[in-house]
Amino acid sequence: MKANFDSLKLTVEGMSGGKNTVIFDDMDMPSIMVRIPQMKFSELLTGGTQDVHDAFICGEVTYDCLYIGKYHAIVVNGRAYSLAGKDPAVNMNFDQARAYCRAKGAGWHLPTNALYSAIALWCKANGTQPHGNTNYGADHAKPYEKGFASCARDGNGRIQRTATGSGPDSWYHDFNSATGIADLCGNVWEWAGGLRLVYRQAPGAKGELAAKLWPKTAPAPGPGLRQMCVSGGDS
Repeated sequence: MKANFDSLKLTVEGMSGGKNTVIFDDMDMPSIMVRIPQMKFSELLTGGTQDVHDAFICGEVTYDCLYIGKYHAIVVNGRAYSLAGKDPAVNMNFDQARAYCRAKGAGWHLPTNALYSAIALWCKANGTQPHGNTNYGADHAKPYEKGFASCARDGNGRIQRTATGSGPDSWYHDFNSATGIADLCGNVWEWAGGLRLVYRQAPGAKGELAAKLWPKTAPAPGPGLRQMCVSGGDS
């Protein structure tokens, strides 16, 4: 079945200049993913060190890049998928969100708080803190920025969730819909896979820094999920 999506992969990579790709799970089903190159603290913080950001370090392994879902995930047959123009999955607990990612096979899991931190710092350093669906289908500060409704409206006729990736460029982490991560600000809450402590990791919601930079005001039905992968999936 993987061969059926070869044209999708080529199109996504061509339109994004290789910054996005399509990664297949162990059932050969596709997800559109954003490649996050390895970052050093000096690239993210004034006076930062030359050390690699912790998001790219797991045990004794340091990764050159990681992949995060371009869109809030949908869930099909108990598996999370990152696809455009969909109604994001919501109202799940942490164990369910983690299981939806891990069911996809080796390398798939929930994004860590460390990765959300790295992306949030990158956005701040580059002046692209994303906007999003923070006020019933629109951005609370720029109400002319809107996405398309993806589910039934509430009792007052207001938009709740917006379709994945349906907002303008400013709703992407790099202000570019062709290359960026969609809907980090607003729309739905996202479970994160771990809060790195001194010696252990504990489950939790999106990291404190990201929560400050990417507010989730009304309606923010929740929680939903995004996915990440440590392999490009070319094999």
